Amino acid sequence: MEKKRIVVPGAKEGGLPLTLAIECGDYIYLSGMISKDLATGKAIPGTIEEETTRVMENIKVILEAAGSCFDKVIKTTIYLKDMSEFGKMNSIYRTYFDPDGIYPTRSAVKTEMVGDVRIEIEMQALK
Repeated sequence: MEKKRIVVPGAKEGGLPLTLAIECGDYIYLSGMISKDLATGKAIPGTIEEETTRVMENIKVILEAAGSCFDKVIKTTIYLKDMSEFGKMNSIYRTYFDPDGIYPTRSAVKTEMVGDVRIEIEMQALK
């Protein structure tokens, strides 16, 4: 199967050895997204609600560039600096999915984060 880099207009991928998203077959794989400005690649720390919103909005832009959307997300992995913020994160996260549809499968883990950010989310979606 051939893989194809998803180009996100105006987004800076930075100097890291990663691609924001890759299409392979019928699937879109997104790298972990932190709270950052897509144009500059610079992290924007904030409250867990602010960071979750920014992450999900960035993911929305990437999914759209790939010809996909939140309704086509099948798997999510959420990395949190502090699991006590899970409920606050979840209250924002859930608003991006159709409550009458099927929510994606999901894992959430506590981990150390680079810098001052509180959350990182990666997703896999259908085209």
